[in-house]
Amino acid sequence: MQHIPSETIPNTENSFLPSGPQRISNSQAGGRKVTLKMTVGDGKSEVFCCKFDPEDRYLAVGYGDGMCRIYNNTTGKLSYTLSSLSLDDDKPITAVGWRPVSSTLKTANVLVTCSADGSLKHYHATSGKLLHSR
Repeated sequence: MQHIPSETIPNTENSFLPSGPQRISNSQAGGRKVTLKMTVGDGKSEVFCCKFDPEDRYLAVGYGDGMCRIYNNTTGKLSYTLSSLSLDDDKPITAVGWRPVSSTLKTANVLVTCSADGSLKHYHATSGKLLHSR
């Protein structure tokens, strides 16, 4: 059996890590440094899901208040907030997914969200426009 070195990472408030120190396995003997790049969440609502876009430029995060917020992966700052502006759409966003980039599709940066009630919404992420809902 081969020993795999690991690093201990302390937990901080408002992070995705469970309470207590966490271990990250490292398959390279030289070691890998793990650094905190950003913390998502505003403390007002729970994070239910998240997904990076295909180019790793943005992180889409679904919240318990029915909002989807998109963060810039380079700066760590909030770039866009998506909502349908309907008063009855306060169900948590339980899944997010970026539509694959293809030469046959007309629109890029399309994000699909799924709410706890099963409704689906397609947004143009960089303009915030709701393209389709079901």
